[in-house]
Amino acid sequence: LDAAARYAGALREAVKAHVFRRESGAEIRLTASYGLCGFPSDAQDARGLLARADALMYGVKASGRDGLATSAAR
Repeated sequence: LDAAARYAGALREAVKAHVFRRESGAEIRLTASYGLCGFPSDAQDARGLLARADALMYGVKASGRDGLATSAAR
């Protein structure tokens, strides 16, 4: 989970730093919210893992977006 959090953090920063340009010249910037959990400590199957990660991600979005939450933090 720690390695996944480091990777997701780097990915989040890369997305935030990138500027997407439209043909019109307009610049678009994105942010990303991530929820990370582990098997088998957080769920016993893929559906449970997805539900847990989804809940963590929506928690990040509710608290301001552009962040990362792991099950270890709860």
